[in-house]
Amino acid sequence: MKYRDLKKRLKKLGVEHDRTRGDHEVWSIGNCSTSVPADTEVAPGTLRKIEEHLAPCLGEGWLSK
Repeated sequence: MKYRDLKKRLKKLGVEHDRTRGDHEVWSIGNCSTSVPADTEVAPGTLRKIEEHLAPCLGEGWLSK
């Protein structure tokens, strides 16, 4: 998935960008937060981890909706 598409989806769901450190951004909603690499393409394994970190606040399978 392209980084810009992931960023749009996160914003649409109400996840907020907290801070940037190097080439990673920290996004959070409620008590959930995750680190997102600001690369042009986000690897499938990284997407799974991002989905796992935000699932308690956004629900299971939020990324595929």
